[in-house]
Amino acid sequence: MPGLIGRDPKEAFDLLRNHLAVLLNGTITDARLSLIHLRNEERAQISFRQGQISIAAPVFANDLYLYIGQNLRVTRQLDRTWKLRTVEYRYRVQGTPGLEDDDCLRWEYVAREIRDTKHCRHHFHLEGEYTLGPRRVIPLHEVHLPSGWVTIEEIIRFLITEVGVRPKDPRWETLLQESEEVFKRWTGRDI
Repeated sequence: MPGLIGRDPKEAFDLLRNHLAVLLNGTITDARLSLIHLRNEERAQISFRQGQISIAAPVFANDLYLYIGQNLRVTRQLDRTWKLRTVEYRYRVQGTPGLEDDDCLRWEYVAREIRDTKHCRHHFHLEGEYTLGPRRVIPLHEVHLPSGWVTIEEIIRFLITEVGVRPKDPRWETLLQESEEVFKRWTGRDI
Protein backbone atom coordinates (compact mmCIF):
# COMPACT_ATOMS: atom_id res chain seq x y z
CA MET A 1 0.00 0.00 0.00
CA PRO A 2 1.52 3.39 -1.00
CA GLY A 3 2.01 6.18 1.44
CA LEU A 4 4.39 8.67 2.91
CA ILE A 5 5.69 6.69 5.87
CA GLY A 6 7.93 7.66 8.78
CA ARG A 7 9.35 5.80 11.74
CA ASP A 8 7.62 8.38 13.93
CA PRO A 9 5.23 11.32 13.32
CA LYS A 10 8.05 13.87 13.15
CA GLU A 11 9.86 11.95 10.42
CA ALA A 12 6.70 11.66 8.31
CA PHE A 13 5.91 15.38 8.67
CA ASP A 14 9.53 16.37 7.98
CA LEU A 15 9.69 14.24 4.82
CA LEU A 16 6.82 16.16 3.25
CA ARG A 17 7.89 19.60 4.50
CA ASN A 18 11.46 19.09 3.30
CA HIS A 19 10.31 17.79 -0.09
CA LEU A 20 8.00 20.76 -0.64
CA ALA A 21 10.58 23.27 0.63
CA VAL A 22 13.23 22.02 -1.82
CA LEU A 23 10.72 22.12 -4.68
CA LEU A 24 9.41 25.61 -3.89
CA ASN A 25 12.87 27.06 -3.19
CA GLY A 26 14.20 25.49 -6.38
CA THR A 27 11.47 26.92 -8.59
CA ILE A 28 9.60 30.05 -7.46
CA THR A 29 10.38 31.40 -3.96
CA ASP A 30 13.16 31.89 -1.43
CA ALA A 31 10.72 31.84 1.50
CA ARG A 32 11.18 29.29 4.26
CA LEU A 33 8.39 26.71 4.57
CA SER A 34 7.54 26.01 8.21
CA LEU A 35 6.13 22.98 9.99
CA ILE A 36 4.04 23.54 13.12
CA HIS A 37 2.78 20.66 15.25
CA LEU A 38 -0.86 21.09 16.30
CA ARG A 39 -2.47 19.87 19.54
CA ASN A 40 -0.63 16.58 19.66
CA GLU A 41 2.03 14.63 17.78
CA GLU A 42 -0.46 13.29 15.24
CA ARG A 43 -1.32 16.64 13.58
CA ALA A 44 0.80 19.32 11.92
CA GLN A 45 0.51 22.26 9.54
CA ILE A 46 2.83 23.35 6.75
CA SER A 47 2.83 27.02 5.72
CA PHE A 48 5.01 30.05 5.13
CA ARG A 49 5.27 31.97 8.41
CA GLN A 50 6.49 35.26 9.76
CA GLY A 51 6.88 34.66 13.47
CA GLN A 52 3.68 33.00 14.62
CA ILE A 53 1.58 34.23 11.69
CA SER A 54 0.97 32.38 8.43
CA ILE A 55 1.70 34.56 5.41
CA ALA A 56 1.72 34.48 1.64
CA ALA A 57 5.33 34.42 0.44
CA PRO A 58 6.70 36.48 -2.45
CA VAL A 59 7.31 34.52 -5.62
CA PHE A 60 10.58 34.97 -7.48
CA ALA A 61 10.93 37.98 -9.79
CA ASN A 62 7.26 38.91 -9.72
CA ASP A 63 4.85 41.05 -7.70
CA LEU A 64 2.68 38.13 -6.58
CA TYR A 65 2.48 36.12 -3.37
CA LEU A 66 1.73 32.45 -2.72
CA TYR A 67 0.10 31.03 0.39
CA ILE A 68 0.33 27.34 1.13
CA GLY A 69 -1.48 25.79 4.07
CA GLN A 70 -1.58 22.03 4.46
CA ASN A 71 -3.08 20.38 7.52
CA LEU A 72 -1.65 16.91 7.99
CA ARG A 73 -2.37 13.86 10.10
CA VAL A 74 -0.47 10.69 10.74
CA THR A 75 -1.85 7.34 11.79
CA ARG A 76 0.09 4.49 13.31
CA GLN A 77 0.29 1.42 11.09
CA LEU A 78 0.41 -2.25 12.14
CA ASP A 79 4.16 -2.34 11.41
CA ARG A 80 4.63 0.54 13.94
CA THR A 81 5.36 3.13 11.25
CA TRP A 82 3.37 6.35 10.81
CA LYS A 83 1.50 7.12 7.58
CA LEU A 84 0.90 10.74 6.61
CA ARG A 85 -2.09 12.19 4.79
CA THR A 86 -3.33 15.65 3.93
CA VAL A 87 -6.71 16.36 5.51
CA GLU A 88 -6.96 19.97 4.34
CA TYR A 89 -5.14 22.28 1.96
CA ARG A 90 -5.45 25.90 0.94
CA TYR A 91 -3.40 27.49 -1.83
CA ARG A 92 -3.75 31.20 -2.63
CA VAL A 93 -2.21 33.39 -5.31
CA GLN A 94 -2.59 37.06 -4.48
CA GLY A 95 -1.11 40.56 -4.76
CA THR A 96 -0.14 41.10 -1.09
CA PRO A 97 1.47 39.03 1.68
CA GLY A 98 -1.47 39.36 4.10
CA LEU A 99 -4.09 36.63 4.26
CA GLU A 100 -6.82 39.23 4.67
CA ASP A 101 -6.42 40.00 0.94
CA ASP A 102 -9.71 38.92 -0.68
CA ASP A 103 -8.44 39.55 -4.21
CA CYS A 104 -6.97 36.14 -4.84
CA LEU A 105 -7.26 32.79 -6.55
CA ARG A 106 -7.94 30.02 -4.00
CA TRP A 107 -7.76 26.25 -4.30
CA GLU A 108 -9.05 24.34 -1.29
CA TYR A 109 -9.69 20.84 -0.05
CA VAL A 110 -11.33 19.75 3.19
CA ALA A 111 -11.64 16.08 4.14
CA ARG A 112 -15.08 15.03 5.36
CA GLU A 113 -13.60 14.03 8.71
CA ILE A 114 -12.68 17.70 9.23
CA ARG A 115 -15.90 19.26 7.96
CA ASP A 116 -18.74 17.35 6.38
CA THR A 117 -20.33 19.83 3.98
CA LYS A 118 -22.47 19.46 0.91
CA HIS A 119 -20.14 21.45 -1.37
CA CYS A 120 -17.28 19.90 -3.36
CA ARG A 121 -14.38 18.84 -1.15
CA HIS A 122 -11.86 19.89 -3.83
CA HIS A 123 -12.82 23.34 -5.06
CA PHE A 124 -11.72 26.69 -6.43
CA HIS A 125 -12.71 30.29 -5.56
CA LEU A 126 -12.04 33.58 -7.29
CA GLU A 127 -13.28 37.13 -6.95
CA GLY A 128 -15.93 38.69 -9.14
CA GLU A 129 -19.30 37.77 -10.50
CA TYR A 130 -20.49 35.66 -13.38
CA THR A 131 -23.77 36.21 -15.15
CA LEU A 132 -25.38 32.90 -16.01
CA GLY A 133 -28.37 33.21 -18.26
CA PRO A 134 -30.28 36.45 -18.59
CA ARG A 135 -30.72 37.26 -14.88
CA ARG A 136 -28.73 34.99 -12.59
CA VAL A 137 -25.61 36.63 -11.13
CA ILE A 138 -23.30 34.23 -9.29
CA PRO A 139 -20.86 35.75 -6.76
CA LEU A 140 -17.80 33.60 -7.51
CA HIS A 141 -16.11 34.13 -4.12
CA GLU A 142 -19.09 32.42 -2.45
CA VAL A 143 -19.39 29.34 -4.65
CA HIS A 144 -17.25 26.20 -4.57
CA LEU A 145 -16.25 25.46 -8.16
CA PRO A 146 -15.26 21.77 -8.47
CA SER A 147 -11.57 21.34 -9.22
CA GLY A 148 -10.37 17.86 -8.37
CA TRP A 149 -7.17 17.27 -6.40
CA VAL A 150 -4.64 20.09 -6.95
CA THR A 151 -0.95 19.56 -6.20
CA ILE A 152 1.74 22.09 -5.37
CA GLU A 153 3.42 21.10 -8.63
CA GLU A 154 0.33 22.19 -10.58
CA ILE A 155 0.20 25.52 -8.75
CA ILE A 156 3.88 26.14 -9.58
CA ARG A 157 3.30 25.13 -13.22
CA PHE A 158 0.28 27.49 -13.40
CA LEU A 159 2.30 30.40 -11.96
CA ILE A 160 5.14 29.91 -14.44
CA THR A 161 3.20 29.09 -17.62
CA GLU A 162 0.00 31.10 -17.18
CA VAL A 163 0.82 33.99 -14.85
CA GLY A 164 4.35 34.77 -16.01
CA VAL A 165 6.31 34.07 -12.84
CA ARG A 166 9.96 33.70 -13.82
CA PRO A 167 11.34 30.38 -12.54
CA LYS A 168 14.51 30.41 -10.45
CA ASP A 169 15.94 27.43 -12.32
CA PRO A 170 15.71 26.82 -16.08
CA ARG A 171 15.19 23.13 -15.25
CA TRP A 172 11.91 23.94 -13.48
CA GLU A 173 9.85 21.49 -15.57
CA THR A 174 12.23 18.63 -14.77
CA LEU A 175 12.07 19.54 -11.06
CA LEU A 176 8.27 19.46 -11.19
CA GLN A 177 8.20 16.12 -13.02
CA GLU A 178 10.62 14.57 -10.52
CA SER A 179 8.50 15.86 -7.64
CA GLU A 180 5.36 14.47 -9.26
CA GLU A 181 7.03 11.05 -9.45
CA VAL A 182 7.72 11.22 -5.69
CA PHE A 183 4.10 12.24 -5.09
CA LYS A 184 2.93 9.31 -7.25
CA ARG A 185 5.05 6.86 -5.20
CA TRP A 186 3.73 8.27 -1.93
CA THR A 187 0.07 8.34 -2.91
CA GLY A 188 -0.37 5.81 -5.69
CA ARG A 189 -2.15 8.57 -7.69
CA ASP A 190 -1.44 9.63 -11.23
CA ILE A 191 -1.13 13.35 -11.67
